[in-house]
Amino acid sequence: MSIYQHKFQSKMERFHSFTGNLLVFVLILLVAVSCREKTSDQNQSKVEKIYVPDAAHLFSKQDVEEALNLQSGAVYEVSPSYKEHSSTAFFRFDDPEKPNAAILISAQVNPIPEEYYNYADSYIEGLKSRGEMTVGSDEADIYKDFTVAGEPGAYSLASRFFYWKDRDDHVYFLAFNTSHTDEQVYEAAVRLAEKAMSK
Repeated sequence: MSIYQHKFQSKMERFHSFTGNLLVFVLILLVAVSCREKTSDQNQSKVEKIYVPDAAHLFSKQDVEEALNLQSGAVYEVSPSYKEHSSTAFFRFDDPEKPNAAILISAQVNPIPEEYYNYADSYIEGLKSRGEMTVGSDEADIYKDFTVAGEPGAYSLASRFFYWKDRDDHVYFLAFNTSHTDEQVYEAAVRLAEKAMSK
């Protein structure tokens, strides 16, 4: 083998070594990019799953005052609270006949969507079929139908609790601590629930 042939072969060996390393590097880079995109998609999906409506903005102080026939400005405080799978808000007002008068509104998302696909429907149907235990009673409080914007719900005037769902599988809860009559509470609940669903 001549010295020229030896140099040419040496150069080819170095070229093959370089291209081999380059190919490995490219493959590693492609895998890294693919993993990053997959992780990004998973994170995006997770964010979408845990979106919860803001309970404090489902209706206004004025909406509450009008629904309960209160004087303008009677609702003096809105106290929101936020967790990973739920949001809650108290609308507080003065009621001479009821200490700590307020209504509570909350919105909750399915905490385990991968395992419990029909969470909202099952929860509401359970209230109407099995009921809910209340403080000071040995019997379950069986709820009645409460339809909001065409979506199923359930209510109990014994507890003054109202539940309903939306098309995105969120469950809403509305509770009253007031001196209003059952009829007034029911009418106010219908009005506020419809307002919340119009957002």
